[in-house]
Amino acid sequence: MASASASALSVVSKKYDVENKGYLSKEQQALRNLDKEGKGHLSAEQLAPLMEEYKKLSKDNAQNRRLIIALFVAVVVLGAGTIAASILAVRSSKDTRITSDGTLAKKGTDQPVITTSQGFSVSTNEKVDPKTGNFIQCLSLSQISRLYISYSKGTQTLLHVNNTLSTDNSIDAGRYSFPVLSIRGDSAMYNDTHVSIGNAMIDISPENPCMTALEGEAYQRNAPDRIRNLFQRHLAITQEQRILSPYLPCDSIDDDPLCQHVGTFSVSLDLSDSSS
Repeated sequence: MASASASALSVVSKKYDVENKGYLSKEQQALRNLDKEGKGHLSAEQLAPLMEEYKKLSKDNAQNRRLIIALFVAVVVLGAGTIAASILAVRSSKDTRITSDGTLAKKGTDQPVITTSQGFSVSTNEKVDPKTGNFIQCLSLSQISRLYISYSKGTQTLLHVNNTLSTDNSIDAGRYSFPVLSIRGDSAMYNDTHVSIGNAMIDISPENPCMTALEGEAYQRNAPDRIRNLFQRHLAITQEQRILSPYLPCDSIDDDPLCQHVGTFSVSLDLSDSSS
């Protein structure tokens, strides 16, 4: 087959087939095309365009190499700069550091960092039960509503008890002590007579001793069918964060007659263990 291909070449073309392979390569064919006169060789004048093209290609190749080197250097510099900037940003964003003794301290000082948790607390009001003469712990509806909202949001809730609780609650703190009780549990609910907040059960019925101590029997008869509705309105206003004190403006609950007693409307408190 090689001899057949070789015989296909003309006498002039064979002179450009220096490898005697029987055909012309792409470059050899280009040279053959420049030999218009069929001499089998090219003169210096005919080779001049090739030399110019070679010089141009060499120049372009050198320029491309320089560009590649410059890009490589730029990539290395930018990469190193990015890493350095990230390290500096992380270090500068830290407000604390670990001291040699393992204490978390404020950056630039040796002052230890102290963390505090958010919480909400209310203080009970000590009243005298007119029927028994015993001291009882009372809360207002506004206090209960704020306690209820805070507890439902997951905030730690505390009760500051102003005096001794009954021995039924297994707490005897003394006449002039102020124990702090943490409300625990995972639920909060209410009905017409009680508000349950974790392990605290709060009586809001008209018959509770706090109501008797503050308002008397006549008020008890007037309030039963309206206490839950009033408590619900307390919750709505507390949710809007418009209660800034234990007292509730009357116009904020549609001038309900019970509003006149909101500031002193109190309920009894039972903190016995919910499992008992």
